[in-house]
Amino acid sequence: MPEYIFGRNAVLEALNMGLPVKKVFLSPTIKDYAKLSAKIQQSAPYVKIEQLSRRKMDSIAGGIRTGGVSAILQEVKRLTSIDSLVSTVTKQVKLPLLAALDEIHDPRNFGAIIRSAVGAGFHGIVYQKRRQVGITGAVAATSAGACFRIPLCEVVNLPRALNTLKSRGFWIYGTDTANCTSLYDVHFNTPLVIVIGSEGKGMRRLVRTMCDEIIAIPLQSGLESLNASVAAGITMFEIVRQINR
Repeated sequence: MPEYIFGRNAVLEALNMGLPVKKVFLSPTIKDYAKLSAKIQQSAPYVKIEQLSRRKMDSIAGGIRTGGVSAILQEVKRLTSIDSLVSTVTKQVKLPLLAALDEIHDPRNFGAIIRSAVGAGFHGIVYQKRRQVGITGAVAATSAGACFRIPLCEVVNLPRALNTLKSRGFWIYGTDTANCTSLYDVHFNTPLVIVIGSEGKGMRRLVRTMCDEIIAIPLQSGLESLNASVAAGITMFEIVRQINR
């Protein structure tokens, strides 16, 4: 099924990654129209470029800020089994680091988490097909194209997927806000999965039971919690900092 992506960075990243971009839409009112058009034709001469008004483009995007640049993909590939994901990442690194998302509903949070995962050096993301936002144009735009640079595994049942990862040697860290081990008191030295709970509710009970350890970011001044994508970013960068020191 064709999917739209929106925003200059997401579109250019999709082209750089050689993804099946069918068509690029540019608003004739963007200041560097000629320069951007030439850049796209140079890097991907097979891609058709069409003009589309920014109003029409923004209407298609459903309120996402497109910056006058969008594209349509023939298909976005996703892994659909944990075995495929593990096989993919273990060929790349000896110490795989994965993030698992438990019912993240906001595409901006999903996109920001993907961007942080790529920036920190994580190797894959697992998320549930139902009750979770998928890879949409908003996610691609918020991730600034990072969603095309990391294996994404869409599973039917997240607790079952986590259990499979446990059996494959991954240590499962759940995240919470209180009454658990501080992020800064944990020594990360094994293949691992960091589970990010949903906005507001956190991890579901069954997902929590799959975790080997629950960790939290210590907060000051009585603040109860952080935004899901902010907490995910802090946690992932701290894990990688410890591993690389």
